[in-house]
Amino acid sequence: MMNSPVRGRSCDSLPPRSLPIQAEQRACTVRSCGMPIHVLTILLAAALLATNALAAAPAIRDDVTERPKIGIGAATVSVPEKQGVSAAFEVSLTVPDPAQDTSVDYTTVDNTARAQLDYVATSGRLTILAGAIAAMIFVPIIDDSVPEDPESFRMVLSNQSGNADLSRHFAQTVSIVDDDAPAQGGIRLVRDDLDVYAPDDCRDRQGNALASCDVREGRLEVEIDGVWGTVCDDHWTDINAAVACKELGYPGSVRNGERFLAAYFGAGDESMPIWFDNLSCYGDENRLIDCPLFQTRIGEHNCGHDEDVGIRCLSDDSGASPQGGALRLAKDDVTAYGPDDCRDGQGNVVETCSTREGRLEIAHDGVWGTVCDDYWTDDDAAVACRQLGFPGSEPNGGRFLKAHFGSAGDSVPIWLDDMLCHGHEERLVDCPRNNVEIGEHNCDHEEDVGVRCLPEETPGATAPLAPGM
Repeated sequence: MMNSPVRGRSCDSLPPRSLPIQAEQRACTVRSCGMPIHVLTILLAAALLATNALAAAPAIRDDVTERPKIGIGAATVSVPEKQGVSAAFEVSLTVPDPAQDTSVDYTTVDNTARAQLDYVATSGRLTILAGAIAAMIFVPIIDDSVPEDPESFRMVLSNQSGNADLSRHFAQTVSIVDDDAPAQGGIRLVRDDLDVYAPDDCRDRQGNALASCDVREGRLEVEIDGVWGTVCDDHWTDINAAVACKELGYPGSVRNGERFLAAYFGAGDESMPIWFDNLSCYGDENRLIDCPLFQTRIGEHNCGHDEDVGIRCLSDDSGASPQGGALRLAKDDVTAYGPDDCRDGQGNVVETCSTREGRLEIAHDGVWGTVCDDYWTDDDAAVACRQLGFPGSEPNGGRFLKAHFGSAGDSVPIWLDDMLCHGHEERLVDCPRNNVEIGEHNCDHEEDVGVRCLPEETPGATAPLAPGM
């Protein structure tokens, strides 16, 4: 049986009630159609919830926009190292603010470039005027005339004010590209009243050439951009000295580049620059300026002239040029380059030469170094002695291990390790090695080898036959 519709009242005649008018009208319409009462109740509740939700929803505003951001270019830019050049930085807003100015702090920060040496340190507060969108910062570049790799610094923004947020692009890097050519113009030795520019080029203080020139030692000076200066003794090694002697035109330097520290040959004048500090030559360079500098640059140093270096080079006719795998024996203050060629610590020829034993040293790329005792045998010693001009090595006692004749200085390289001579080779460098290249080793100088060679008159001392002969 169907429920009877509500009769006798129309929707227009209903008295005012708490329900919204629209909901009441819907209810009247439903009742007038004979809707069951429980369905009518559900519809009324749903209508009430929907109306309340609409009333609670915030109004949609048309005037809400994203806050502008202030930033700087993100990409690295390059500028040449030239006088009058400035690095330009554009600081900009994403959208202009017509109502107020926008300000931000800025400052330069070193990377590999250094303020006041490579560029002018710059900082301050930049303002973009109301209605504008950008402003510029300029940083002058310093041309130092020193050859160097590209160097960089950053411009960094912070502490913005106004109606803007700081962009994620708040820093920009500038690379300074050097345009200078190598600056070294010369090298010389200075001692007493003489300047030595080459083995046959000695001059007095007035620049006059001397008829005879046998000076091969003195304070080392180099010329940069026409100005002579000295070299600091920090990290100065025999290898550095060997490169300097080679550049001067000498075969090498005594005892692998004999070095003299602490202004041994006198200090340079206080008005002179100190051009090199922490020089780290490998030994194969032809000029000092080609050698790396350790964490410094030409003209930078923490030295005084009481640290000026000096060197002593080999004489031009010594016959002991450290080239091509040459060998020598070092014992006490005497170095033997062969049966009849012994020299003292200053490189002077020793008239009576009976030295046929000592620490074995070999030259590579113009630099003297030692040999490690790993795998070192009598066959290896015999090859070394024959190369030196001796008949061979003493049997059952020609090899000495564990730096028997003293260890070389820490600055001296170890050139050979794991030697596997057969005994018939003419030179030590001709011998095979156990999968190591020249200069590769796992040794220290406590493992420097020594040899004792047979005297020249030893009868019956012949080289072993090569395999298959």
